[in-house]
Amino acid sequence: MTDLVAARQPYIDGAFRPGAGGELVVDDPATGEPIATVEAASVEQFTIAIVAARRAFDEGPWPRLPAEERIATVRRLGDALASRRTSSSRP
Repeated sequence: MTDLVAARQPYIDGAFRPGAGGELVVDDPATGEPIATVEAASVEQFTIAIVAARRAFDEGPWPRLPAEERIATVRRLGDALASRRTSSSRP
């Protein structure tokens, strides 16, 4: 389980890190109402995150996985998201 305090921080290069860009209010897209305040990343932190994401893609296992395995992984993700949506849907 993720620490809720950490989950409000930017996730950069494999770890939650304190945001250096102030605070960001997150709105519920269905209602437009604020639902959380999180720590925003700075421009420098965005740059670090982008470089880390590129490195993870280039050097990680994903591009070398067989297409069938990538498809199965994306489908599992879709199923998990759909399950979460139906279990927490609003009337």
